[in-house]
Amino acid sequence: MENKLLFLGPVLLAFLLFFTFGCAGSKPETIYYDATIQPPPPPKSESDCDNRTDSKYGKRACLIDLAKIKEDPSICEKIVTDDPFDRAYCYIVFAEWKKDVSHCVVINDSIYKDDCIGIVAGATKDASLCSKINSPGIQERCFTELAILNEDASICDYINISYAVRGKDPCLTYVALLKNQESMCDQLHYSDWKNFCYKQLSKARKDTILCTTTFSVAVKQKLKAWCSE
Repeated sequence: MENKLLFLGPVLLAFLLFFTFGCAGSKPETIYYDATIQPPPPPKSESDCDNRTDSKYGKRACLIDLAKIKEDPSICEKIVTDDPFDRAYCYIVFAEWKKDVSHCVVINDSIYKDDCIGIVAGATKDASLCSKINSPGIQERCFTELAILNEDASICDYINISYAVRGKDPCLTYVALLKNQESMCDQLHYSDWKNFCYKQLSKARKDTILCTTTFSVAVKQKLKAWCSE
């Protein structure tokens, strides 16, 4: 569920960031595996995937590999489980790999579809794709991530301020940090974000908040210099 949240003050900035960017949608989980496990040979047909049962190289992963090898996203339809995410994840991986948002539109679940579009937007650094996202929360995150990746504050102007808890301020703050421009802090409307921006630029402190937001890996890498882990 997407809600507008009442901001309770700078002390709860971490909660604001979590709810602003964390609750609107979910991205595929990151799972770490034993690197010593040897992968099976690349699949040549669907029958090669039928007996895959282990967690890393299971049938879903096999069919995703096969879809990429044959460059055929329809193979994702062969993934049949109780969890709609499994099939959606196949299309998300394929769309990101091809950098083609058209492979997202076949996803039935609206949240996963929007996540897919956002992921392709990040992979291509194309902010115009964010406008294709229906969920206001995921769209806001998309525009914010693209503003960060492109270090372009003008992308923040596309954020729907009637939905965003703090308008464009979070987006503009991240760009201000990356460009090291204190003058951008002056443009912020909310005192909590303005103070946060000044403190970060003055190097008075680094903040774990910038490490724990639910941004993509690429965006977190861009912000890494400004956060403490």
